[in-house]
Amino acid sequence: MAFRTNENQQMNMSDNLYNLSERGMRILKKSWAEDFANHIFPNLPEEPFSVLFSDNDASKPNIPVNIILGMFMLKEQFDLTDEEMTHQLMFNIQFQYALHTSSFKEQPVNDNTFRRFRNRVAEYEELTGVDLVKEAFKVLKDGTEISPESMQTPHDPDATYRKKAGKGNIGYAANIEEACDGDKRLITDYDLQKNTYSDAKFGEDMIDAIPDGGGDTKVAVFDGAYASTELVDKAAARTWR
Repeated sequence: MAFRTNENQQMNMSDNLYNLSERGMRILKKSWAEDFANHIFPNLPEEPFSVLFSDNDASKPNIPVNIILGMFMLKEQFDLTDEEMTHQLMFNIQFQYALHTSSFKEQPVNDNTFRRFRNRVAEYEELTGVDLVKEAFKVLKDGTEISPESMQTPHDPDATYRKKAGKGNIGYAANIEEACDGDKRLITDYDLQKNTYSDAKFGEDMIDAIPDGGGDTKVAVFDGAYASTELVDKAAARTWR
């Protein structure tokens, strides 16, 4: 099997995307598949895997490596078996769009795709000590160049990255407001934002929401992580009863 890079990634007149309605296309563009197709798939490396294949141009070409790597990622992300992942690519337009295969007459995978590729990678690692798949995913991009706002997971493209108290977290930040009267407590409000939303900003939002004069609020108490000079000044500037 001869190594070829994946050059067939453009839409053609028989592309399955043309079967979508305008509404369907809008929904697809807002889904995880859009970010995966535009930001992850184009950065999946193929050339390092050329060592797994023949250099005989007369041989049958390989299944595109970037498609297999993308399938590995989506398979793990959506917790699919090899067979389920293969079926998703065959019948699910989101997966085809994400992996740039919507224009293919036949999807370039079968039930043996993963097994054969893993075997080639394992044989190469046994000979050289190099895990090509691990190396491909180890630094797709230097960590210092990745924005916290960048997509962290194709399953949830709105999730962002935040490092707090020395620990990295992917997902969202939540803030809960609680009213206290003696020993009685009641949750009165909550707010869910991207993980990059700071505690101090949550605090400012809460102060802004308290009516002038304090309303029913006599004392506002915040966690120490919310403390900032701006928050103290904002609270001091309010007219409290």
